[in-house]
Amino acid sequence: MGEWIKETSFKLVASQGNLVLQCNCRGKILEVQKVSTRFNIKYFTNERRVSYENGKLFDFHGLTVLKGEQASSQITEMLSSMISEVGEDLSSVSREAGIPVIVAITSIEDLGKLYLDERRYLDFSTTYLEYDLGREYLKDRPGFASERRFKLTIHVQGRGLKTVHWLESGRGEVYASPDSVNWGQDIGEFRRILGEFRPTSQAFQEIREYMNAFVSP
Repeated sequence: MGEWIKETSFKLVASQGNLVLQCNCRGKILEVQKVSTRFNIKYFTNERRVSYENGKLFDFHGLTVLKGEQASSQITEMLSSMISEVGEDLSSVSREAGIPVIVAITSIEDLGKLYLDERRYLDFSTTYLEYDLGREYLKDRPGFASERRFKLTIHVQGRGLKTVHWLESGRGEVYASPDSVNWGQDIGEFRRILGEFRPTSQAFQEIREYMNAFVSP
């Protein structure tokens, strides 16, 4: 269980008008939710428990409330070290396992500027992104065996692509959906949808190349 606490986990879910970011890094926990133009940031460490919303910073340990420029300056200062650490850890996993990281690092750096626009984490033809780095218990193993994994889901023009990458064993799974609702492990359908996907941003070009590696000879 100790390794779960030490490892960085990172989840980003983006769709039009909605954004969720959840991260656990080196004992620090960050939760962000945005609906329309309103967003909330929750940040927890051993020493701090704060929430930032609508230009107000609530400190639940010190029982204080800051507003306006003072609040935004304080929360960005609090988050600065974690943002740097998350970027370092994601880059390390990318070097070791080859996972795409541009979209994730862009989102965490944007958060450091309190700039949250879900459109920056979607491509021209992409309506949904779910980026999920974490650890799971293995149902087919006895006891409490677990493995770190990376799940990636995108919806492209009404259709869906999903990959699951088990980072320690190197196992990979691909799923495709003709309607982003009903999913199956159809490699042919996966190839067809991916083949018609023409991303314009560097982040989604990286994602496409990563997904393509699952079905390349």
